[in-house]
Amino acid sequence: ERKFSSLLSLLAELTPQDLWIDHLVLTENEVQIMGITPDNQLIAQFISKLNASKIFKNSRFTSSEKKIIDSHALYNFQISTEPIWNQIALIVGKGEPKAESGK
Repeated sequence: ERKFSSLLSLLAELTPQDLWIDHLVLTENEVQIMGITPDNQLIAQFISKLNASKIFKNSRFTSSEKKIIDSHALYNFQISTEPIWNQIALIVGKGEPKAESGK
């Protein structure tokens, strides 16, 4: 019995401002995150936050693509990461809504 709602809540806490997730694929063993940002450095920061959180591991780029729209650069990205379910259960079990953001 996995707590996907808890995983989504924790994921939202780790997402940097100005980085938008527009598609998620959740399985028991992997989370695929697709989105867009105007700052490609935020993608690397997001990956670092995921790994530092201790609730995700092996976070990595799957793809990234730069698009120019109305003279503004936007970066579409895809990241894969693996949830650590026993850590998610511990956080949920303690009633703590906050993930460790690595700050």
